[in-house]
Amino acid sequence: EAARGNTGGSVTATGRDAARNNTGNNGTFLGYEAGRDNTRNDLLVIRADTGTLLQGRFRSNTDPDAFAYTKGLHVDGILEAAEYIVLTSPNGTRWKIEVDNSGNLTTSDASVGEIIP
Repeated sequence: EAARGNTGGSVTATGRDAARNNTGNNGTFLGYEAGRDNTRNDLLVIRADTGTLLQGRFRSNTDPDAFAYTKGLHVDGILEAAEYIVLTSPNGTRWKIEVDNSGNLTTSDASVGEIIP
């Protein structure tokens, strides 16, 4: 049963125990136990019985929880980034990758400037 015990406002829930005991507002929870016992606002959770596949908050560019993939990402089609991509190296260093109008790639330290976590 989805949304059992939910007291949050404007919540969409699909899946067994999705949004169960949720108290956050403006959430979307898809899948088995997605958003169960959640207390945060503006949250999107997609979950399978093996664990969380995707979770993030859609608020502002300065939100430390802006959006996080918790499992691998596979795209059948085109994946576009309007400004840049940030990759993390095996030692934990974060690198910003950009392309100029001639197609040249550059990398820079992602800890410098205003990079979204």
